[in-house]
Amino acid sequence: MSLPSWKDQLRQVLANLTNPDRGHPRIAILGIGNPLNGDDAVGGYIADRINRRLGSLGRKGSFDLYVANTGPVPENFTGAIRKFSPDLIVMVDAASIDPGQEPIQWIPLEAIAGFSASTHGMPLSMLANYLVEELKCQIGLIGIQARSTSPGPTGQSTMTPEVRAMAQKIVRFLARELSR
Repeated sequence: MSLPSWKDQLRQVLANLTNPDRGHPRIAILGIGNPLNGDDAVGGYIADRINRRLGSLGRKGSFDLYVANTGPVPENFTGAIRKFSPDLIVMVDAASIDPGQEPIQWIPLEAIAGFSASTHGMPLSMLANYLVEELKCQIGLIGIQARSTSPGPTGQSTMTPEVRAMAQKIVRFLARELSR
C-alpha cells in the first residue's frame, strides 16, 4: 500500500482546518530559501508566484491568506506571522529527500525535526516548534528535492529545470486549493 501523495495529505489538512471564532481559517505560506543558491531559491520562487496569482494578504476562497518570501531568514518574519495569527503555517523549502522517495513531500510538524532542509541559520524544526508554542497553530513543510544548491555564476538564481517544473506544479495546486 502506497502512502498518500503530498497533495492528498495537504488537501486533508485543508479540509479539516476550521476556525469557528473567525469563520475563515487563516493560512500563512512561507517561501524559504536563498535566491542565489540554485534550487534553494524554490521556496521564495513559489511564494512570489502565489503572490502574483492570489496576492500576499487577504481572503481567498474559504481562507484568509498571508504569503511571504522569507528568503533564508524565516525567523525574521515571526512578528508578521504572529500578527496574522494563522491556524496553519505551510513552509515551502528545498530539501534533501532520500533517494527513491517522491521529490515533493508534505512533512508534518512531528517529522520536520528529522528532516534535512537546505542552508539556513536556524533549523526549521526550531522555528516550527517556536511558532506552534507561540501561536497554537498547525505547521507543515512542503519539501522539494533540490538538485543543486550551488551559487549561480553571476549571482543570479539558477534553479534547475526539474525543480522549476516541480515549483510550478506546487503553485498551480496551491492556487487552486486556496481559491476554493
